[in-house]
Amino acid sequence: MTSEVEVRTFINNEEYKRLLAFFKENAEYQGRKDEETVYFSCEQDIRLRKTADKAKLMFKTGDLHDEAREEIEVSFPVDDFDKMLKILLALNWEIILKWLRRREIFSWKGFRVLVDDSKGYGKILEIEKIDPENTEETLEEIRALLKELKVKETSKDTFRQKYEWYKRNWQRLLNNA
Repeated sequence: MTSEVEVRTFINNEEYKRLLAFFKENAEYQGRKDEETVYFSCEQDIRLRKTADKAKLMFKTGDLHDEAREEIEVSFPVDDFDKMLKILLALNWEIILKWLRRREIFSWKGFRVLVDDSKGYGKILEIEKIDPENTEETLEEIRALLKELKVKETSKDTFRQKYEWYKRNWQRLLNNA
């Protein structure tokens, strides 16, 4: 099991363009992924994700918007995504929401930086570190990086409200996006 410390924040279209240009110039570009992620109606945070080259089943502890969480991931061939989806649906879990996201990935100053554009949901900057030695110190470092980037951190309450709104509207949003 690994753990991660992350801070996510909504960004507007101008910030999205500015940050992509900044990171392409000043960070190590690690690629782009178009992701489909499915969340299920079970007691735990269990997700199924696929990209063009692989799929994975993910389990995360804690609350969805916690800054530090443990996670377990099992990767498998993307060709088996639909089979895994059928297995999870056979457990009587329903799909509660789906994300379609374009993710640009960078390595910058020892952190993983994700610049996301999620259809129907918005644009998000995420800065994270996997298995940090000190959670609080890592959070302070991430927040200092946000200040350096001139990006304001979005409150957890705003994320929770937007998530609940998206959960109620994702099907319509994805059909119209």
